[in-house]
Amino acid sequence: MSPLPVDTLRAELLSPRPSALAALSLDTRGHKKELAKRLRNAQSRSLNSSPEPPPSAYARPPGQDYNSFLVIDVEATCERMDGALAKLAFSYPNEIIEFPVLLLTWAQNDDYEWSLAVKEEYHSFVRPTWNSILSEFTTELTGITQADVKAAPTYPELLVDFYESFVIKHDLFTKDNPTCWVSDGPWDLRDFIAKASHISQTPRPPWLAGRMIDLRLLTSAFFSELRSSRSRSTSPPPPPPPPIEDLPSLSTSPDT
Repeated sequence: MSPLPVDTLRAELLSPRPSALAALSLDTRGHKKELAKRLRNAQSRSLNSSPEPPPSAYARPPGQDYNSFLVIDVEATCERMDGALAKLAFSYPNEIIEFPVLLLTWAQNDDYEWSLAVKEEYHSFVRPTWNSILSEFTTELTGITQADVKAAPTYPELLVDFYESFVIKHDLFTKDNPTCWVSDGPWDLRDFIAKASHISQTPRPPWLAGRMIDLRLLTSAFFSELRSSRSRSTSPPPPPPPPIEDLPSLSTSPDT
């Protein structure tokens, strides 16, 4: 309910009209003094009440820290390294050649139950620059061909496009919309992004850092706890307590 202008309020208090009270959803019955008092009280409540904050465009269930989740699973160049060379696999200068991201946000159904739903998808191939020719093993492992990356943006160009067309568009990584990366293991964000930044001499942007959810670790911990709980449930139950009549006496009398 909005307060009345001062001039209007003064006039109505001197000679209150039922229509003025009706406009404020107030009872219109009673004498003038009663109507004026009712109008004055309503005006006072309106002035002293705090306006309700506008509803947030971003919602999440109680206890959750993030409104949005970015699920990422990049592909990168690689070479087959068998035997003793396998120990050097981490040292290989992998370049990102595919950058797919799913944006998940919270949603409620008609029963007010929360779940995560796909809001939008981003996908782009990436053209490698340190070694622009894909190895046979890269294509065999990822299914990505030379034709896929030939006209694709380079890694620095990809970062600009993703930020402008996706991060800004969905207001990600902001105070109103806390966002977290999700990946199957730490390698994509910890290793491949770091290597791509080093090879391209492009600093890692702040929105591509911070906290992440390791889905592989989370799933492993979930099923480990599930197996443990099932094991506990199938263990033999502890022996029941003895009947009440067989409980030791608490008396210290030698006669009992």
